[in-house]
Amino acid sequence: MRYFNHLKRLPISLKVALLSTLVIFALNVAWALSQTAWKLDPGTATLAGAVIGLAIIGQQTRRGFINLVKSQNNQAELDRAARLHAAELEEQAAAKTIKADRINLLAALRSEIVGLLAAAHTATNTSARFAEIADALAKNNMPATTKTITYPTFDAPIYLANLTRIGLIGPSLGGDVVKVLSRTRNKKSDLTSDGVIPHSGVKMLYEASAESFKNWADDLLHVAMRIRSVEEGWPDPGTLAETHDARRAGTFAYTQAPGYAEALAKEADGHP
Repeated sequence: MRYFNHLKRLPISLKVALLSTLVIFALNVAWALSQTAWKLDPGTATLAGAVIGLAIIGQQTRRGFINLVKSQNNQAELDRAARLHAAELEEQAAAKTIKADRINLLAALRSEIVGLLAAAHTATNTSARFAEIADALAKNNMPATTKTITYPTFDAPIYLANLTRIGLIGPSLGGDVVKVLSRTRNKKSDLTSDGVIPHSGVKMLYEASAESFKNWADDLLHVAMRIRSVEEGWPDPGTLAETHDARRAGTFAYTQAPGYAEALAKEADGHP
């Protein structure tokens, strides 16, 4: 029964070959018998033919089964290699896509940061001028009339549209990007008092505003240079937290790598 099960599993071409072999064998036996005068008992001849035929079928079936197993194992190995290759290609394609997305995101964020840097410089200078005006009005004993201090607004559409993709640029740089750009606001921001604000109060508020915008501009510049270091392959100048004290004290120095000083000057002037 085992041999017959093996026979069933053979390919159709092998089955045809086996059948052809048996037919040819039977014809040869018949021809040989016709050429002799030997008298062979019909029962014995039938038994001998059956034994010989079954032996041949069993041998051919065994060989066919071995070849079938080898073929199946070889095909399984080929399929496995093909799946591994396809997975590698998909992984490489995904890595290239992530790299391209990261490069594009960094470039877009740096452009937005540079634009905000210019706006922060303008806000610093404007607040400083208003503080000087308030001081001049106080010195000339001019009556105070101000009840509302209006602060400038800043918009960061690229940052807001890509909040869920910040992780592409890594936790360190991504954290600093969030720190500086989360300070933007595109809604009107006013400080209103029930009564008239004295000139000294107006001066103090505008001076504090100017200092705040100046510090923000410093942070924006530093993050822009961090992004630039990734794009140009320069050494990372460090996180905002690591460099905070040195930058506020004016003792922080950026790397002297070729092109860094020129890039720093352009960023500081608000040019990407």
